[in-house]
Order: sequence, then structure tokens, then C-alpha cells
Amino acid sequence: MKRLKHYLETELRSIVNCLKDLILYCLPNDWLMDRYVRPCFLRCMGMKIGHGCTICRCSYYGELKNIEVGDNVYIQRQVFFHAGGKIIIGNGAGIGCRSTLITGTHELGPPNSRWKGKLVRKNIVIEEGVWVGAGVLILPGVNIGAGSVVGAGAVVVHSIPKNTIVGGVPAKVIKILEG
Repeated sequence: MKRLKHYLETELRSIVNCLKDLILYCLPNDWLMDRYVRPCFLRCMGMKIGHGCTICRCSYYGELKNIEVGDNVYIQRQVFFHAGGKIIIGNGAGIGCRSTLITGTHELGPPNSRWKGKLVRKNIVIEEGVWVGAGVLILPGVNIGAGSVVGAGAVVVHSIPKNTIVGGVPAKVIKILEG
């Protein structure tokens, strides 16, 4: 009986996720949808979104309730949110198209299957006024300080202090900005 209950819960969760993705993906990308309709749907599905946000068509894995978006945030098209852990985006931040935010990773598993280690979830925090360029990959446990800029295509593996420009693979400090 326990196995059947678990199976049904898993299947129901899968169906709900498919419906969520279908609804969000079928909304066209245009100013009205991105500014008003899509944020409204996301709020109804548990995501915390501030005022004045523009959220284009994105992909979500995990719990939408784990994503918190401040006021006046702009999230461009095809951003992927892996929300096993929390993702917090501060006021006035911008995230460029095709960026990826991943909160989950694995410890190393046995030699015959390294990917089968224990699942680890770590939060991502993007503070106020941050600009994340296009195609950026942000890995678990990263905190990007207020007023920082992450250059296009960067892979962010460590936290970044405030008012810093970083870029590259892995991301390295390019310039310190005036605060």
C-alpha cells in the first residue's frame, strides 16, 4: 500500500509539473505576458515575486516556492532555474537570456558511478542591482554581491563580493567598481 501511495504521489507531482510547464511555455513572449500575465501565473504557483518585474519564458525544475524575486527584476528568455534549494534575486537585478542557476549537486559516488553520491542542495543569492549577462552558469552555494556584473558566458563557482565585475571560466575578478 505504501509503495502504491508513493507511486501515485510521484505520478501526480509529475502531471502537475507538466501542466505547469505547458501553461508557462505556451504563453507567448511579448511585453504584456512578460510584465503581467506570466508573473501572475508564477505567483499562483508559489513563486514569490515583487512589484514591477518582467519575467520572460523560462524553464523551472524543482519547487517554485524556492524562488524569491525582488522588485523591478528583469529575467530574460530561456533562463533555467534548478530550484531544489533556494534562489533569491534582489531588487533591480537583471538576468540575461540562456543563463542557468543550479542549486543542486552530488557528492562523489563510488568509482563505478561517480554521479550517484548523496544529493546536496545549496542556495543561490543574487543581491540588489546585480547584472548577470547572457549564458552565465551559476553553481550551488554562490552569493553574488550587490551592484556586481557577471560577464556573458561566465561560470560562477565561488561567491563574488559587491561592486565587482567578473568573467571567464571559471569567473575571475576583472574590475572593482566604485560603490
